Formats: sequence, structure tokens, C-alpha cells
Amino acid sequence: MKKKIIIPIIIVVVILAFFVGMFLAWEEEPELRPGVEIFTKAITAPGDDYEILETPEGKIVENKKDNLRIMVPEGWIILKQKEGIAFIHPQSELTPDRETGSILIYSLCDFSILINRCEKIDPESLTGAEYLMERIDWVQINPEWWRQDGYEVIEINQHKALKRTWYIPDIETEKFGKAKRVKMVEIEIPVGQRVYMIGYGNSFEDKESCDREFEEFLKNIVIE
Repeated sequence: MKKKIIIPIIIVVVILAFFVGMFLAWEEEPELRPGVEIFTKAITAPGDDYEILETPEGKIVENKKDNLRIMVPEGWIILKQKEGIAFIHPQSELTPDRETGSILIYSLCDFSILINRCEKIDPESLTGAEYLMERIDWVQINPEWWRQDGYEVIEINQHKALKRTWYIPDIETEKFGKAKRVKMVEIEIPVGQRVYMIGYGNSFEDKESCDREFEEFLKNIVIE
């Protein structure tokens, strides 16, 4: 029987917190352009659009439709999802579930990527990508104020990006026990009418090692 992979609590937290945090933050922010409507109609790139390639330099993930190319850290587990793709730390725990025949993955450090393809449906309105560009300008105008909520503007592959960092309290599950103070990062990169979204979860006690892996991961992202 073919085994199925289930994403456990930590990775689920990364994906859900990414979207919930993003939309809650938008609702709380001051209106950038009074009277201008925002339409966020978009299609999220499916997992099947990501190809895993073996090269002499190592594994590469490529999404040709969205002009994305990523060098995968050595030894990391690649997990295609219905929408997007995840990268799981080699020290993650893989536990067979005898009842379902599934493989449960418990990750202390993981990255995920989603791509939203925005559609312009009204010339007088902003798409999600256009609104994100204005948010980036807004943060640059008053960086100290936004830094209080964990926001900053960074650069990924010569593209401006909005980064948010925050922490969630200890997570405890019956099966896996406690994960201490999880560090969460979300990065949104607007390029044309696409938004590239990177999620990061780190529940290592020594968070610096996973942080270094994430910084190297970001350096190896190419968006053309």
C-alpha cells in the first residue's frame, strides 16, 4: 500500500499563521489610499508546478511558470503540497503511523513557499501584488513604527520584500510533546502581478543554527 505523508503540527502552524497573520495585519493597518479598493483575486501555484532536479551542484527546485529556482540545502526533505512546496530539516522525526500507514513528520525547522498569481480585474483597483508594493513603501517611510510589530523591508534576489518576524508560545501535542517558543517568519515578495510568499518555522532551542540555514536558503532563491 502506498504510504501517504501527513504534515504535522509545526508545519501546519507555519502555513496557517502565514495566511492568518498576513490578512489580520492588512485589516489593522492604516488605509494607504483612501477610497481605493483592493482586490486580492489570485490563483495559488499548485505543487505540481514545482520540479525537483538532480544536478552536480545538488538538488534544485524549479517552477518555470513562475520563473523561480531554488538550491535546496543538502540533506533537506522536499515535500510537495497541494499548493506550494515545503523544505524540512534533516533532523526531523519521521514516525510511521501503524493505524493509517502514513508517515508523520515532526519538524523543528522548516521553510515553505507559496506563489499567488494575481489578476487585475479593475483598472481603478489594486491587486494583492500592487497593494503589497504600497505596503513596502509605507514601511520604508516609517520603519521604526513598523518594526514594533516585527515588520521590515529586506531584499531577496534584488527584489524588495516585506518581512515579518514574531514568536508564538510553547506548542504541546499529545503525540510529540512540547516545542518551545516557536519563531515564525513570513516574507512576501511582489514581482509584477505575482506574490512569492516564504514561511519559516523554528522551534529549536538553539535557534541560531536554523536561522543560519534560513539565511543561506534565502541567498539561493532566484526569481527572474
